[in-house]
Amino acid sequence: MSAAAATKGGALIKSQSLSADTFKLLVYHATLIQGVFSGLLAGHMGEGSLTAGVKHVCILVIIALVAFNTVI
Repeated sequence: MSAAAATKGGALIKSQSLSADTFKLLVYHATLIQGVFSGLLAGHMGEGSLTAGVKHVCILVIIALVAFNTVI
């Protein structure tokens, strides 16, 4: 990446400010999405079917929600 492109990208990032609540909501949704798809993948890899991943999804989403609400 050239210096000019890096400077231009940095200016775009600086011009858009995210509030703390918006960023928290973004991370919250990313946590839920990560839990769902990681659970599906874990079920598929561990037990050989995507439907078995539903129990992994439940466990991961609950852990993610508890961790998110406790830490943040």
